[in-house]
Amino acid sequence: QKHCKKNKVELALHTMFRDSLAYGIGPVAPAWDIRRGTRRVMREEGHFTGAFQRLMGRQPVIEEEETILFEGNKLTNIDPYNVLPDPTVSIHDIQNGEFFGWVEETNLSELLRREQNDENYFNCRYLKHIKNRKVDFSNDSHARNVKTNISKDALGDEVSQVQIVHMYVDLIPEDWKLGDNEYPEKWLFSVAAGEVVIQARPLGLNHGMYPIAVAAPTFDGYSISPHSKLETLYGLQETLNYLFNSHITNVRKAVNDMLVVDPYMLNINDLKDPGPGKLIRMRRPAWGRGVKDAVMQLNINDITRHNISDSAWILSWMNNIVGSDESMMGSLRQTGPERLTRGEFEGTRQSAISRLEYIGRIISVQAMQDIAYFFASHTQQLMSEETYVKTIGEWEERLKSEFNVAEGMAKVTPKDLLIDYDVDIRDGSLPNNQSAEVFMQFFEIIAQHPELNQQFDIKRIFKHIARSHGVKNVREFYRQDAQTMADEQVEQEVAKGNLVPAGG
Repeated sequence: QKHCKKNKVELALHTMFRDSLAYGIGPVAPAWDIRRGTRRVMREEGHFTGAFQRLMGRQPVIEEEETILFEGNKLTNIDPYNVLPDPTVSIHDIQNGEFFGWVEETNLSELLRREQNDENYFNCRYLKHIKNRKVDFSNDSHARNVKTNISKDALGDEVSQVQIVHMYVDLIPEDWKLGDNEYPEKWLFSVAAGEVVIQARPLGLNHGMYPIAVAAPTFDGYSISPHSKLETLYGLQETLNYLFNSHITNVRKAVNDMLVVDPYMLNINDLKDPGPGKLIRMRRPAWGRGVKDAVMQLNINDITRHNISDSAWILSWMNNIVGSDESMMGSLRQTGPERLTRGEFEGTRQSAISRLEYIGRIISVQAMQDIAYFFASHTQQLMSEETYVKTIGEWEERLKSEFNVAEGMAKVTPKDLLIDYDVDIRDGSLPNNQSAEVFMQFFEIIAQHPELNQQFDIKRIFKHIARSHGVKNVREFYRQDAQTMADEQVEQEVAKGNLVPAGG
């Protein structure tokens, strides 16, 4: 949780969810982030410290030292336009692929900073002598830049843009002349500007996987690039745009008068004046003949008047296809033979939650589960600094008794994490709570009848109802009752100083 707050992992997850629905895939790269900098520290001079130094009139010296300010997990989004997956495996099975790569777009200053603080980077300073720092197969002219009319090429040489190809490869070191091992190892190569190698190393991660997770809720189990939900609407969206734009074009044509003018009878320059209250002068040959036949408005036939109603019909089909009807958008039925009933409201809401729950569960299994496992494994292997954590939740009392922690904070060292573990994640999906309403009725009946209360465990029923509604931390709300101790045990604790009389 500390890493997620420090590195704003929630924003990366939001982008992953959005990419998975807009482009079909939402790839992310978990990594271990180390931030170095200076820190002000206070040092004592001489062999004596504390009060003795102050008695001698010596003040502590404040210095600045280079240190690690923060280390922890971070999550980096990969642009779906720039991803380079292995086409021999499905998108949900990238760990069995022979390689996985992507193109990163950054700048020269960032690369020089990485070379300074990260020993895995090298040769970055040589990029200053290369003019074109882009790779040939990078898709930079995609729809996002074209639509906003923002192109990185238009920036010229003012911004030192660099494109890097990162590639994880499951290779045999002996075949690549990188070692004597005859079995596959996972390596990372990074090539900047298409010609300068800035990373080349074995991963050496304990989990033995590519540190890549992909969310693809519309995958079919076979394709490397599944169709997204928005892509299924592309044809209807193009038709909708045409109907609406053609109607607006026709309205603009009608608003701008289409006139047939006899320039021999009228002063054409007066007629061109678009301002209101205009004065149009007749030419001298037309004086006294009247103005009836001098100008004529062309007949305008609005052949697009039904386009708006057709647009509403197409939009309703689009909502039905992707499951984003009124109930999904928080709107209730406004038409019908009678008013909205409770059963219809609850059934509609449950159907909407079920469709969202399906997407949530797929993304949870594909991406969230891997991200949680990567974060735990990287913390166990790569953590080098001591840190303090809060002892909260149902494990608070166990942590206090096992580590003899009296306060709400506990110090954790890297060696404390050398344990076997399982990762239990909390995703956004809700369990099926159709039976929760029935148990709510049972709970009310049992609570009101003493005989049923003696036969059924009402506490366990309440916990089941809470879990059915998605509450997984029920134990955090337990009441801490007073403990009953024997008189002899109380006397021993008082002698030790652990207990005091009430009001003492």
